[in-house]
Amino acid sequence: MPGFFDALEKFTPRRTTSTTVNKNGQSIVVSKEKYKEILAKGIDNFELVNGKLLFQEKKVHRHSILLSAEKGMSFLDGNVFWPDGVKEQGHVWKKD
Repeated sequence: MPGFFDALEKFTPRRTTSTTVNKNGQSIVVSKEKYKEILAKGIDNFELVNGKLLFQEKKVHRHSILLSAEKGMSFLDGNVFWPDGVKEQGHVWKKD
């Protein structure tokens, strides 16, 4: 087996300094640091722009809350799903 040992001496393992990430069906080569950032923040928070992945934090959706007001809606038996009309000392929906 002299050929095996000669080949083993010449063999050097390939170490890659970059990895690939799949976004929108495309395979993008990124560095190890960028790959770690993608793992930490999630691939969904990155946008593919001109072949590069850019971090785009998603906006937080704000929900409406029911607040008391001088003039607002009144509800039948206090049930918010059954508005009774607009009266003094009612309620309004507002974003926080």
